[in-house]
Amino acid sequence: MKDKTIDSIVDSLFRALPVIHRKLLKIDLEGASISRLHLAILGMLCESGPLPVSEIGKRLLISKPQMTPLVDRLISLGLVERSPDARDRRIIRVSVTGRGRKRLDECKVLIGENLGRKLAVLTDVELKELSAALATLVEIGSRLE
Repeated sequence: MKDKTIDSIVDSLFRALPVIHRKLLKIDLEGASISRLHLAILGMLCESGPLPVSEIGKRLLISKPQMTPLVDRLISLGLVERSPDARDRRIIRVSVTGRGRKRLDECKVLIGENLGRKLAVLTDVELKELSAALATLVEIGSRLE
């Protein structure tokens, strides 16, 4: 029974992730000069505070070779900065700048407006169900390693 449930979860994830990415999170960031991965990094840094590049990559499942150009792009835009760790100078931490927080807030507004248009076809009950399902997913995800 458990194997069938896990198989069902895998199938649902393979169907849900493209829907989330293509239909809910796809926004026109023209002029924003950053991708969804950049937004994910900014969001994580705003929530967690300064982190080593390796930890950001670990949390977002992005390899270190992929992380370097992502962080370099954010630095070139003045959205994040690198600084040595106070306790171990071998560790370089990445932190979000005030400009980075502002850009993330602007993008959240764009995403909210986009979602508002796309989700307008749903009833109030469906919106509440979607909100509850996403909250459950986040809660369960926070308990997993």
